[in-house]
Amino acid sequence: MLQNLPATTVFHDGMYGFSVDNASYNNVLADVMTRGGQYDQTALNTTWYAGVKLMEGLSAELRYNYQTVFDEENTFARKIDKKNFRTGEVKLGASSGDADVRRATTRSWNNTMTATLNYLKTIGEHDLSAFLGAERYYWNVKGFSAKRTGLLDLNLPEFTSALDKLDPVLGGTPEQDYGVVSYFGRLNYAYKNRYLFEANFRRDGSSRFGPEHRWGTFPSFSAAWRLSEERFMQNENLKEWLSNLKLRAS
Repeated sequence: MLQNLPATTVFHDGMYGFSVDNASYNNVLADVMTRGGQYDQTALNTTWYAGVKLMEGLSAELRYNYQTVFDEENTFARKIDKKNFRTGEVKLGASSGDADVRRATTRSWNNTMTATLNYLKTIGEHDLSAFLGAERYYWNVKGFSAKRTGLLDLNLPEFTSALDKLDPVLGGTPEQDYGVVSYFGRLNYAYKNRYLFEANFRRDGSSRFGPEHRWGTFPSFSAAWRLSEERFMQNENLKEWLSNLKLRAS
C-alpha cells in the first residue's frame, strides 16, 4: 500500500519532497513518477447459450462462458531527485548505470459449461417442478517477468539494449490451474398452493482437495404450510392487516 505523510511537501519548485523521518519518507507522487512505461490489459468475456423445448413442460439449456485476461508490463526507472524542504538535503534518483527495465506478461483464462433441465407440470390442484443441472469450471494462469539493470542512457530505456551490470532477474507467475465439477437439483411440490415441499441437493468436486476429500454432498429439505390460504383465515377483517402467513421448517 502506498502512503504519504500529511506533513510531506509532495512537489515544489521542480523537486519532489521527502520527510525528515527516512523510515517513512514515502511520497506517492514521486514513487509513481520513478517508473515510466506502460501497463496494458486485454480482456475478453463471452457467453454462448442455447435452449430447446423437448416436450410440454420440459426444457433444456446449455450455456458456455469463456473469459481471458492478458496483462503486459513494459516499464523502466526514471531519474527522480527528492529534496527535504526543511533541511535542504537532496536524494539523487537513479543514474543510467543503476536504472532498470522490466518486462512481464501474465495470462489467465477460465471457462464454465452449464447444462440444465427444467420441468413444470400442473395436474388439478397439484403443482410439480423439477430442476437438474451439471456444471464444469476450469481456471488457468501463467506468467513470465524479467528485469535488467544498467542503461546506456536514461532516454533510451530499451530492454534489449540494457548493459546487465547486475545479473538479470527472472520471475513471474508459475503455471497453475484448478477445476470444479458440480451436480445439482431441486424438486418442488405444492398442493392447493397451501402445502409446500422442497428438496435440494448439490454435489461438488474440486481439484484443490486431495482425492479422499475432493467431493462433498450438500442436501436440504423444507416443508411449509401457507395458513393464509386456509378457509379459517378467509376473513375480510383479518385480511386487512394479514395478507400472507406461512409456517416453514427446514
